[in-house]
Amino acid sequence: MLLIVGHAAVDVGAGALPALAQYLRTELRLSYTLTGIMVTAASLCGAVIQVAAGWTADRRPSLWMVPAGVALTATGLALAGLATGPWTAVVALAVLALGPALFHPEAVRRAYQAAGERRATVMGYFTVGGSVGWALGPTVVAVLAGAFGLRGLLLWLLVGLPIALLLALSQRREGTLRRAEVTRQEGEDLWVAYGILMAIALLRGGVHVGVTVFYPGFLIDRLGQSREAAAAALSVLLAGGVVAAPLLGRLADRWSRRAVLGSTMAVLAGMVLILPYLRPPWTYAAVLILGACSQGVLPIALVLSQEFLPGHTALGGGMQVAASSVAALLATPFGLVADAWGVPAVLRAAAAMAAAGALLAAYLPSARLRRAGPVLVGGE
Repeated sequence: MLLIVGHAAVDVGAGALPALAQYLRTELRLSYTLTGIMVTAASLCGAVIQVAAGWTADRRPSLWMVPAGVALTATGLALAGLATGPWTAVVALAVLALGPALFHPEAVRRAYQAAGERRATVMGYFTVGGSVGWALGPTVVAVLAGAFGLRGLLLWLLVGLPIALLLALSQRREGTLRRAEVTRQEGEDLWVAYGILMAIALLRGGVHVGVTVFYPGFLIDRLGQSREAAAAALSVLLAGGVVAAPLLGRLADRWSRRAVLGSTMAVLAGMVLILPYLRPPWTYAAVLILGACSQGVLPIALVLSQEFLPGHTALGGGMQVAASSVAALLATPFGLVADAWGVPAVLRAAAAMAAAGALLAAYLPSARLRRAGPVLVGGE
């Protein structure tokens, strides 16, 4: 349970990033292009660290990564409240991206090991914590920055640091019991299948970037909505994953992971395509479904990644989560497109990416991999 709470706390920072980018854009008077560059730089930094963290966690106990990730997330939000220009904003966003980068590989590996036979179902409940954090992120920014200005983000330290401390104490006790254990699943690593899964994750991440970073600007600049209303729409979008993740995870355990993944990506493509043509209050229903599709398939992707790479469960899961950060590289070209042709052009490109992901899902292995028990390796 504490791990789920920590997942929520660390993903508050990830969910806050799009709304925070809009606050920084308007507060510091930045262009869409510069805003996209900032998000890209921060997310790429987090992606690199996340891959390295996964590689490390597969080889030796790295329980410290979990509380450190939560603490860094809180610190990054606080630093964003002190930003006075583009460079200080980039530093703050980079620290904010480091938190989830450290947290996810080790946390995902531990959740996978504890899942037993119903892996997608259990992983779905684990990702609920992340979905709650994603959904709360924009609201945290709107409430704190709206009431106290950007410096109000410093108050999140009062929430994030105590959770990090509780996790550190919990991890210390667990580390005493499992001091030198690294768990690895038996089986052959299927790198080709994993490569297809990564391509789908990158496409899904690109859709997420296109919608969450630029659609709020569309609501503000084209539809005359307030920044608080745009942040609320983001929260509704991200809340979709809270309900969808466990439901889709259970469906994937009972039916076909490949089919659930592919059909959900197809629905995602359709929702993104019609988004520019909707007006409040219909936008809220649309973004709820959109978020359910985008975030709801994450537990399925995490389980598939670790079944495809049974010898690298932390790396496989970490890279799936890092895919959204790598996909943030699209924030810069998306920003150029938005400045030149408007946000609807960005959303059309995002819809095409979701459709491509649905087609790629058909090439994933249809049969479930052999379920093997854990084997303890390594030791000190």
